[in-house]
Amino acid sequence: MNQRIPSLDLIRGFALFGVLAVNAAYFAAPLASVLDPAYGPLAVSSATAWSWFVPYVFFEYKSMALFSMLFGASLYLVGGERGDPNRSATLRRRLGWLALFGIAHGVALWFGDILLSYAITGFLVLPARSWKPRALMTTGLALFAASMGVIVALAATILNMSPAEQAAFAATSWAPPAQQLAIQIAAYHRGWAAAQAANFGAWIDFQLQTLIFLTARTAGLMMIGLALFKTGFLSGRARTRTYGWCLALGATALALLAWNGWDMERQGFPMVRVQAIGTLLTAALAPLVAAGYAAGLILMLRTGLLPRLTAALAAVGRMAFTNYLVQSIVLGTLFWSGRGLGYYGALSRPQVMAIAFSLFVAQMALSVLWLRRFEHGPFERIWRRLSRGRDGARSGIAPAPTLAGSSPLAIESTGLTKRFGAHTAVAAVDIAVPTGAIYGFLGPNGAGKTTTIRMLLGLMRPSAGAVRIFGHDVQRERRPAARQIGALLEARATYDQLTGRENLDITRRLLGLPATEIDRVLGLVDLRGAAAQKVGHYSLGMRQRLGLARALLGTPKLLLLDEPMNGLDPDGIADMRRTIRTLPDAAGVTIFLSSHLLAEVAQVATHIGLMANGRLAAQDTLVRLLAHAPPDLYLRTSDDRRARALLAHAGFPARGEDTGLVVPARGDEGAVATVARLLVGAGLAVHALTPRPTDLEALYLSWAPRKVA
Repeated sequence: MNQRIPSLDLIRGFALFGVLAVNAAYFAAPLASVLDPAYGPLAVSSATAWSWFVPYVFFEYKSMALFSMLFGASLYLVGGERGDPNRSATLRRRLGWLALFGIAHGVALWFGDILLSYAITGFLVLPARSWKPRALMTTGLALFAASMGVIVALAATILNMSPAEQAAFAATSWAPPAQQLAIQIAAYHRGWAAAQAANFGAWIDFQLQTLIFLTARTAGLMMIGLALFKTGFLSGRARTRTYGWCLALGATALALLAWNGWDMERQGFPMVRVQAIGTLLTAALAPLVAAGYAAGLILMLRTGLLPRLTAALAAVGRMAFTNYLVQSIVLGTLFWSGRGLGYYGALSRPQVMAIAFSLFVAQMALSVLWLRRFEHGPFERIWRRLSRGRDGARSGIAPAPTLAGSSPLAIESTGLTKRFGAHTAVAAVDIAVPTGAIYGFLGPNGAGKTTTIRMLLGLMRPSAGAVRIFGHDVQRERRPAARQIGALLEARATYDQLTGRENLDITRRLLGLPATEIDRVLGLVDLRGAAAQKVGHYSLGMRQRLGLARALLGTPKLLLLDEPMNGLDPDGIADMRRTIRTLPDAAGVTIFLSSHLLAEVAQVATHIGLMANGRLAAQDTLVRLLAHAPPDLYLRTSDDRRARALLAHAGFPARGEDTGLVVPARGDEGAVATVARLLVGAGLAVHALTPRPTDLEALYLSWAPRKVA
């Protein structure tokens, strides 16, 4: 599974619930009955006003504001910086296919589709994804303010109408005559063709209004979201105090909107009050409430509050594209005739809300179950496959880089090259390490690993290319980049006559950190019980963990570990393995791990980069690399010694095992049939001939030849 950002998944899942709570009414009845809570089949009484109040106050505009912000962040997650041509091409293909999905969804399923609008706006915003957060925030707020100006102008127009003009306007767009409402409902009951025709007309009208009135607001919110992501707010990296202030501000805005909803209901939902003042307040305050929601959800993650609920919401968010389309399919089936049950215009608002809530609960349960077995939702998988370039179809292991778009990048190198005279030690290496990953960096001696690591740390200037650590260029922004990094290298100095705590205190004082930092890092590496012992009495494994604690001082976002298990005994390796596994969640760090112990790397790494001959030969998640690697062939025959000789002569070198032979992976789909024919033709009885999944060692040996140019 690609490394995810839990906060983004959680926020996306919550936003999808809000979208469903709002959209369900638009599936169930004509637009006039949705907009005017006192009109048509969805009209509410004092006893049922809650069914309008809850989605209107808590989710109307707010959920779409959240989605717009998250979509802006995704432009960077997928496309990276503008200077990355491969990721830029991937982003453009993603947006192009999203537009086609939007057209199909709007025409065939539901007129209120927003995918086409998001794709178009995404194309407009994507050149800005490399801007600094301040420029993004300033421009985003300006665009949002301009869109609010349009709403102010519309509200002023309504307020300045004469009573007769207001009545005429209400009869056409607010509360049309009962006969017209009946005609609209009947269109969805006359069969599939009539329902599709009515939906198509509404879709054309909605898309035109969206392009005219919502593009500037959506673009502004996307830029605001991109700025919030780059500053670490949406990814959960901001200070707790920041989230607290945003939560308080959002709660204040929500309280004002609750009063607004109560006041409209008290007045009987007059058109001028709802359409003018009500719409302006709801639209203007939506981003504040959305930011408050995001802050509250991130604080829930930090404190571990309601873990089962947050996990289920995050699962929905990971499959947001699939769940959004499934919502349209289910609601369309319920309310439309011709292709469904025909409940359009027949249910009350409370009944529609109950359906929406039940559907979302089912989606939470199904999303959790689906993601236990599969990496992506079905529609996400289709979208990703369609968005691949011409080199996207592959039968073997994907060449590097292949991580673009899966996560924000803790480390990103582009064209990283180092020459020593006429010798090129590292050539055009493009490393992509997602935030929160444990990235195993593998390769034989002389492959260029150490040189690459020194360039990543800024200890060696590259001959060409660049390195960014959380967006900071290592050469041009050395100090901001260095603040993100903690390193545990093979050469590590300790004062054996001092205790573990005293060793850490020296570094702590040099960094100007509070004394509480020592207890924090000792807890992370499980050394509190040995903190008072002199380091001279530490085992090698304890010394390694002490070095790791020192690297964690100052809450770095990135840990570079060079051979952290080298020379450890089995107990020390097991302790270090457990520590490394827990650090991404416990300390909020990304880990870049270089090691020769392949079996240990396989047990902790989420992503792998394989260096060979100074180049990055392969890069992807460990799961996907192994899944795409061709399997070995395991076989047992009546005479394994003779079989081995025959196979070697035919170009299938095999190695012996206790119970049979193993033919290394070749990536040849006809290898099984060829081996079987060869052995049977020689008169040997084949007792077993089965593919065996490639392990990390076999993968390493196939991509990292020991002879280095």
